[in-house]
Amino acid sequence: MLSTETKLDPRVKRTRQLLQKAMEELLREKGFSDISVQDITARAEVNRATFYAHFKDKYDLLDAIVREMFQNMLKRRLPESPSLSAKNVRLLILTACEYLGQFIGHCKPAPNPDEAIMVMQVQILLYETILCWMREADSAEIMARVTGWAIFGAALEWARGDKKHPAEQMADQVLPFIMAGLPVLA
Repeated sequence: MLSTETKLDPRVKRTRQLLQKAMEELLREKGFSDISVQDITARAEVNRATFYAHFKDKYDLLDAIVREMFQNMLKRRLPESPSLSAKNVRLLILTACEYLGQFIGHCKPAPNPDEAIMVMQVQILLYETILCWMREADSAEIMARVTGWAIFGAALEWARGDKKHPAEQMADQVLPFIMAGLPVLA
């Protein structure tokens, strides 16, 4: 379904976890644009050279955090070998809503450009997941890209909104539109 995890040296894994935890804590306290690499390294109690040995910049660190968390959520919610079906697309929509709702709810409110940067990995993973399900279909890449954006857009708007309606209701409303653009299912 998704890219396989590479085996990391335990020290590398521990350092990456310290940096990720520091960033997550800082995001609860202040906006992304106000966080510096110095803030992250001070919180993680590692030096700047160590940070740059693991990540290009704070954006790269954030991408890794978002990607890993959303990927883990997908692994928990989707069947082990999912295929393109209305049931699995609905689960994808619900997982995106749940993740974005939690992520946006736990971060200090930020202007929309910061928010978009923070959650872009969700859209990329949606695309990669759908593309994996559709590999054999004609125009698979464009259909997966459009479908990923449709799910991402609907889930992001739901997560930003007042959530008067449960995610399940939104998923049921959006699902027919998304499925109409996908190949006929067996």
